[in-house]
Amino acid sequence: MDNVLTHELLEMTDLEHKKFRDLHLYIRPLVGEIMEVVVFDNELPIYHTTLDYVALRKSPY
Repeated sequence: MDNVLTHELLEMTDLEHKKFRDLHLYIRPLVGEIMEVVVFDNELPIYHTTLDYVALRKSPY
C-alpha cells in the first residue's frame, strides 16, 4: 500500500484526521458517540463505533 497516496485520498474526503494513542484515525460523526472510523494501517478497516472501542481493539496498551 502506498501510504502517501492513501493519506492524500483520505484528506480529500470529509473524514477528519485525528491522532489517538499511537493510531492515525479518520473519523466522521454518525449518531451520538457512534462514529465512522477508518484506521490508517495496512488494512484500512472501517468501524461504526466509538473511538474508545477502536483504540481498545487496535492499540490495547
